[in-house]
Amino acid sequence: MTNPIAPIVIRGKVIETDLIEYPGRGDVMSFDAPDPKKFVDQLPLPSPGDMADLYDLSFDDILDYLEELGERLNINTNEHLQRSRDLTYDATPLPKEIIDMGYTGFGSFFGRDKMRQLAEKSVGLDYLNGWVEHKLIDGVIIKVRAFGTRTLHIVAGNGPGLGLITLARCAVTRSDCIIKAPSNDPFTSAALGRTMVDMAPDHPITRHFSVAYWKGGDAAVEDKLYQPHNIEKIVAWGGMAGIKHITKYIQPGLELI
Repeated sequence: MTNPIAPIVIRGKVIETDLIEYPGRGDVMSFDAPDPKKFVDQLPLPSPGDMADLYDLSFDDILDYLEELGERLNINTNEHLQRSRDLTYDATPLPKEIIDMGYTGFGSFFGRDKMRQLAEKSVGLDYLNGWVEHKLIDGVIIKVRAFGTRTLHIVAGNGPGLGLITLARCAVTRSDCIIKAPSNDPFTSAALGRTMVDMAPDHPITRHFSVAYWKGGDAAVEDKLYQPHNIEKIVAWGGMAGIKHITKYIQPGLELI
């Protein structure tokens, strides 16, 4: 029996070649994924300045993209999601009902009002969209603005929606996004990426979104990728062992969240 494939999605391109076999979490299932050592050099964005195209987008442009993407994430019509949902039944110990509930909510996740609220309450739209002037007690005028960063997201596998949350946060903050998929859900974020590629492969948000699976602790991948000239922030979900492992890479210019 052929193993299912968890593709790599890199900046508008879907990769399903150079496959190697991985065991799933708890050896529930095995799956194939592209050898990450052959593609790790393509994952990072070479320079923070390469995020300039995200700043050519207005906030309404970002909402337009996410709203259209949400319409395409209907589990009843999206074949990528249907396939990843069916594979996730076997990849995770979560009950089928929890998986179904998560996938059913994908279509409404990127509502404009929800995304605007996310941006306003987490950072503040004024700070995301321009310089905000403040007058200090001594009369000095300062201006503050929030800028996106090159981020690596090590997401958990305890719910199929974590890739959507990650994309939403990166999109509204105009950040570059790399997702390391978990072994108990290597399919969902890749299905999200495939939908983005189908919809708008050359859009800046698509071009700043990547998904890949590698086994945590693979030094051949992590020693190359986890460097401040590649990424500025690692956003990690996980237990003590996983987070402690990541801390050995933290240094000036590379922050763990």
